[in-house]
Amino acid sequence: MTTAKNLPQVRNITRAMRTIMLTDDVSVSQGVTWYNRARAHAALLDPNNVSRAAGILAALSPLNSWPQNMRLASEVYAGNRSIGYMSNGANKAYRIFDGEAPLDVLSGNKVRSFYLNIIGDDSVETVTVDRHAVDIACGRVCNDKVRSHWTGGKRYWLTAQMYVRAAQIINSEFNTEFTGAQIQAITWVWWRKNKAQANHGGDEFGA
Repeated sequence: MTTAKNLPQVRNITRAMRTIMLTDDVSVSQGVTWYNRARAHAALLDPNNVSRAAGILAALSPLNSWPQNMRLASEVYAGNRSIGYMSNGANKAYRIFDGEAPLDVLSGNKVRSFYLNIIGDDSVETVTVDRHAVDIACGRVCNDKVRSHWTGGKRYWLTAQMYVRAAQIINSEFNTEFTGAQIQAITWVWWRKNKAQANHGGDEFGA
């Protein structure tokens, strides 16, 4: 079975992390706290049921920026039943709001992992692998065909393992305690600011 241990993609992630650790404290601080801040936002939406709010945020995440994601989740909590009419993500968000368990509703490895990361699950299987995470692992901006290769089926979990392995290497070198999910978030913040074709800029929480 293929493992992440010696894959060149792991070296690309660790190379990016070394650059960030030595030159970009802002990306480190923003990335290492990203999921904590997402969880805090979920708690603001639903203080009595953070898991429900996290599920709604995850359901609405595909094809939405994080600011749009937060806005749409707020609309759900405001009672707006017309967001994304006939949208699969919106329908799932309403189902979760109405009481269904998030993991009974959410589908797709990335969306389910995003939910789990928001609620604080940093286990091996819960690294959120999006298009930027694939690009970072490949060391370049990829096309959708390449990205789908690394996010489909069992390949998703291999890519997640790459970030876990990169965390082990970086922790050994820098005496840190990053999880795979934090490595993903740190490199994600840095990549979007510096490498992505569409320069999104800044931190999407406004920090």
